[in-house]
Amino acid sequence: MLALTILPASAAGLVAHTLHALGEFRAAVRTSIAVLGLNVLLDFALVRGMGMDAGGLALSTAICAWLNLLRLLPALSRRAGCGRSSVVLGAEPFRCSCASRWPGCSTPCSASSCA
Repeated sequence: MLALTILPASAAGLVAHTLHALGEFRAAVRTSIAVLGLNVLLDFALVRGMGMDAGGLALSTAICAWLNLLRLLPALSRRAGCGRSSVVLGAEPFRCSCASRWPGCSTPCSASSCA
């Protein structure tokens, strides 16, 4: 069950480091604190309430890792300079960010990707 945590935990770490590099500290810290609190509550609920032992801890960690990633992606999209309608998992927000923030980047920002 803990294998469900590897992808979102790694991706959330990358997104959090990217937000820090862009100067956005609050979104990553607030999200991490909220998800940590939820993880503790889920740990108690699943282990004590449902008697799941290690499986409950792993399930709680997996749920919180996915939630952390899903909460950080919109913050990255907004900070990268693209609107709420853009899909962060695609390449467009990063092209938009690159073209608008770094003069050496030759990829233009299309109007559809930065709405």
